[in-house]
Amino acid sequence: MSDDADEAVTDDQAGRDVGKGGLRRAFSLLVYRIQTVSILGYMGAASIIGIEALALVIGFTTALPIAIPFVVVILGTVYFLRERLKAIWSAVLARLGGSKPADERER
Repeated sequence: MSDDADEAVTDDQAGRDVGKGGLRRAFSLLVYRIQTVSILGYMGAASIIGIEALALVIGFTTALPIAIPFVVVILGTVYFLRERLKAIWSAVLARLGGSKPADERER
C-alpha cells in the first residue's frame, strides 16, 4: 500500500485505525468539528446581538476569555426580552419619579 492510500482515510476509518496515526487523525477531525461548531456559535451570536456588540465581546476576550459564553447568553437574552425590559424600566421610572413613562415623554 502506498502512502497516498493511507491519506485517503474516511472519518469512520480514522476512529478504528489507531495504529498508523489514526488516533491523531481522529483527534484532528474532532478538533475541526469543534472549531466549526464554535464558529457557528459566534455567527449565531453576531446575528442575535449584532456585529458591533460581537466585536466588543471578542475584544473582551483579552480581559476574561472564560466569560464570553456568559456574556453572549446575557446579551442574547436581553435582546429577546428588550421590549419587556423597556416596559418594566418605564414602570419603575414612573413609580420612582412620578412622571410619565419614557415613551409618552417623546411625543
